[in-house]
Amino acid sequence: MASHWRSNAQGWSSGDKFEKPADSDIKRHLQEMSKKYDMDNPDMIMDVTQTDATERPRTGKYDANFNPGIYVDPVSGEPLYSSDDKFSAHCGWPAFSKAIAEDALTTKTDTSHGMKRVEMRSRHADSHLGHVFEDGPPEMGGMRHCVNSAATIFIPYDKMDQEGYSDWKSKVTKGL
Repeated sequence: MASHWRSNAQGWSSGDKFEKPADSDIKRHLQEMSKKYDMDNPDMIMDVTQTDATERPRTGKYDANFNPGIYVDPVSGEPLYSSDDKFSAHCGWPAFSKAIAEDALTTKTDTSHGMKRVEMRSRHADSHLGHVFEDGPPEMGGMRHCVNSAATIFIPYDKMDQEGYSDWKSKVTKGL
């Protein structure tokens, strides 16, 4: 079944390969997607994912979203997080205990703002996502991925098939 995401999203390549679109196409791509998805403003998404900005706490679309589904990179469409691993950290940003797959993210040391932190980026689009901290719930592994809402698009479980994410449905088991 051909996916709407796959056939219409810039950056999608056939098969299971996700790619970053050309810089000149990213904003247009985000504006097209904003007509379909309940997502943050395309300008904010550009600032966060492409220039490493941080949205203000409690201003993003997904901090309080606990519906079943997955969170994908708005630039490439690559899956990043499952709702099964989301928890309320009361920090103003969505928090996850881990990525949807072991190889979904890359990390690097971030020494901006006079702090030393671990920054998370999407593997294929190299989008800035947020930071990871070691203060998550112990029963979920002890990690807190503090993610900008603007660095993700939420795909509800009941839309995953039509959007081409059927293979990822096994990662969403809670709240169904």
